[in-house]
Amino acid sequence: MNRIKKKIRGGSFENHEHDFIPPHSRNLSRNILQILMALCLMGIIGSAGVLWLEDLNEQAAIESYAQIQMAVGVGTGTNDASTINTSDSLKQRNLAMISESCPNAMGWIRVTGTNIDYPVAQGKDNAYYLKHLITGEPNKMGAIFLDHRNAGFTDRLSVIYGHHLKNGTMFSDLERFKDADFFAQTPVIQVQTKGDTFRFKAFAVLVLPGEGNDLLQRYHELGEQSFMNWIWHDALLQAKGIWTPGDSIIALSTCSYEFDNARTVVFGTPE
Repeated sequence: MNRIKKKIRGGSFENHEHDFIPPHSRNLSRNILQILMALCLMGIIGSAGVLWLEDLNEQAAIESYAQIQMAVGVGTGTNDASTINTSDSLKQRNLAMISESCPNAMGWIRVTGTNIDYPVAQGKDNAYYLKHLITGEPNKMGAIFLDHRNAGFTDRLSVIYGHHLKNGTMFSDLERFKDADFFAQTPVIQVQTKGDTFRFKAFAVLVLPGEGNDLLQRYHELGEQSFMNWIWHDALLQAKGIWTPGDSIIALSTCSYEFDNARTVVFGTPE
């Protein structure tokens, strides 16, 4: 440490102490700064790379489903009642072909007034198709799939799941059911298999916590009437008079963002 004397007014001197940073310390500080800047740059590049891979993954999924839709004869754009009715026979004719390349394909789902127009898979559990396309390729876009505990679409309650994605694909358009004007149009949910066509009218939409709301378990524990009372009590929107005791129910479930781990569920019953 060096003591420096500074001359002040009046001719006297004032002592100041300064800690001089040795050259090697300044170099060390500079090196640390350069390392930190390099790490930040690597982080930015890494994040950009992750986003690029996610976009690539998403685009691959979109193209895969587009090819399947073309094979079935599905057009682009929003479904309406006329397009669903006129393309019934075309879809039934081609579903057998899709089953050859996608052995777990159970059928095809369309919903009027939405872009929902996809094959429906069914796995050995409810986890596989959250991260795999219907073709079996690993992909976060996943697939539309029937609950593994359902025997088909004629159970007392059939539950179909799909992701809610920012790109508007899969089950994202279930969000539209929360709009009162859209819901009042009584949208039709159509499910086709190789031999049958099932048409359901939406009668309720709920927003539920994901935890503790296993719909099939709840239905079997409560029984039909108590299950319906729960729907009527908690429904965001509902249309009474469509469901009658003894009718089967279909539920379409997707992620929602009103709160953490929320789910939007649309319920329908046969026309």
